[in-house]
Amino acid sequence: MCLVGAAPPDVFDEPEDTRAHTVRLQETLANDGPLRQDGPGGATSSTLPVAPPPPPPRLEDFYIELALCGLLICYVFIYQWGKYTNEQLAKTWIKHHLDLFASHFAHVGNDKGHILVKDGPADFLFYASGRVHCQYLRARLQMVPRHDPIALLVGLLRPQHDRISIEVCMNEDEYDPMVFGVATASKVNNAYKYRYDLSNFTRQVRSPLLPDNCFAFTEHGDVTSTIIDESVARVLAAHKHRFEEMYITDQPVKKPEAPTTMAPRLYFTFRMSSSMEMQSMVELHELVLYMIDHVPQVAHFRGQVKNKLLQAREAALESLRKASEPSTEEKRQEQRQQEMERLEKMTPEQQRK
Repeated sequence: MCLVGAAPPDVFDEPEDTRAHTVRLQETLANDGPLRQDGPGGATSSTLPVAPPPPPPRLEDFYIELALCGLLICYVFIYQWGKYTNEQLAKTWIKHHLDLFASHFAHVGNDKGHILVKDGPADFLFYASGRVHCQYLRARLQMVPRHDPIALLVGLLRPQHDRISIEVCMNEDEYDPMVFGVATASKVNNAYKYRYDLSNFTRQVRSPLLPDNCFAFTEHGDVTSTIIDESVARVLAAHKHRFEEMYITDQPVKKPEAPTTMAPRLYFTFRMSSSMEMQSMVELHELVLYMIDHVPQVAHFRGQVKNKLLQAREAALESLRKASEPSTEEKRQEQRQQEMERLEKMTPEQQRK
C-alpha cells in the first residue's frame, strides 16, 4: 500500500553501481587535497598528480658508447704506433746502407732530393742511378702493416715479415739474353706459376751450388754454373734465412698480349732484419751490386748455348704473334659481316646488278 505524499522509489533510490562510483570519487577527492578555484566563474577543479622526476643517469646506460670510444682510442693508438715503428725501421735501413749505395751510384734519391720516399704507412721507396752496366736501381721496403689492427690479427695466424724488393734495370746488349732465377722453397710454386718468364723459358732444378732450401730456374746448365760462382754461393748460404728470390731476365714478368721487348733486369727480394741486426744485411746488398757487374762480365755463352737461348725467344715471339692475330675463321666471319653491311646499304636495283 502506497502512502500519500511519499516519493516513488525509482526517483530517490540510487542504483548499486552509482553509489559505489560516488564513494570512489569522494575518496579520490579526499586524497588529492582541497579543491581550487581556477575555472571560469569560480568553477572548482581537482589538482592532477605531478609526474615523478626522471631517474639520474647511470654508468650502465653508457656501456656501448664507452666500448666504442675505447675501440676508437685503441685503433688510433695502434695506427700511430705502427706508423712510427715502420718509419723508424726504414730510417734504420737507410742509415746502414746509404753510404754503400752512395759509393756506387752518382745520384741517390729522387729528383726532389728525397733519399727515402714514403708511399704509405708501410711502404717506402728508394731510387739510385748513375752507374756502369745499369740504368737505375729501385728498392721498395714493404713493412708489416703494423698500423692495421686487422692485419696484425691475421699475422697471428700467418707470420708476416718485413721485406725489401730491389729492381735493377740493366743496359741492353751487354750480355747474352737469358732467364735465370734462384728462390727459396716457399717461393718456388708461386714464382713458377705467376711469372711468365720463368714458366715459359726455364725449368726448375736443384743445384749443389745452392743452399738446401733454394731451387734454381734455368734455361741451360751452363747458365747456372756461370752465374752461381763461389762468391754468390757463399752469400746465399750465409743468409739463407733472409734471402728469398733473385731473378735475371730479359722477358716480361706478366705475359704480354703482343710481341714485345724490354731491357734486361735483375730482381731481388730479402727479408729485413730488426733494427738491432740491420747491419747484417749489408752483405746481401753488396750481392746486388756484385751481380750488376758480375752478369755482364760472365754471361757470354758458347755458340750452341746462345743459339738455343735465341731460338727460345724466337719461338716465344712467334707464339705471341699468333695469339694476337685473329684466326682464319674469325677473319671469314668478319668478311661476311662486312659483305652483309655493304649489301644492306645498297638499293634493290644495285643489289640486282
